[in-house]
Amino acid sequence: MKQYEKEITGNYGKIANLEMQCNALEQATSDKSIFEAMRLGQEKMKETINEGQLDQVQDLMDDMVEQQQLADEVSDALARPMDGVEIDDDELFEAFAAEVEEQELDMSQFEMPDVTTKTSATVKPTTTAAKKTNHCRRR
Repeated sequence: MKQYEKEITGNYGKIANLEMQCNALEQATSDKSIFEAMRLGQEKMKETINEGQLDQVQDLMDDMVEQQQLADEVSDALARPMDGVEIDDDELFEAFAAEVEEQELDMSQFEMPDVTTKTSATVKPTTTAAKKTNHCRRR
């Protein structure tokens, strides 16, 4: 019986060692797969982004900046007056204010009639009912 117990205990130890080796092997296999995936990702990244491509990206960005500057110049040119005379907004506003003030002074010379003392003509209101009856009579 002791001999069988000793053999069973030994087998349990062997099983535990095998299970540890299986776990270590599974971990190593998983680590290897992860490493290969990372290596493949890095290779693909290198293929995707190489020095030539970086230069192309920089050239593209420079071209975009240049095109934006040209568009701004065109926009500025279209916004300028065609006769070449630029109008200062402050001067234009001052001229407008002076003209309004002059008109106010001209209007103050006229005497306005007092509308509250005059009698207004009586306006006979027409109702929609009266309009309807007139409309019906005509038929």
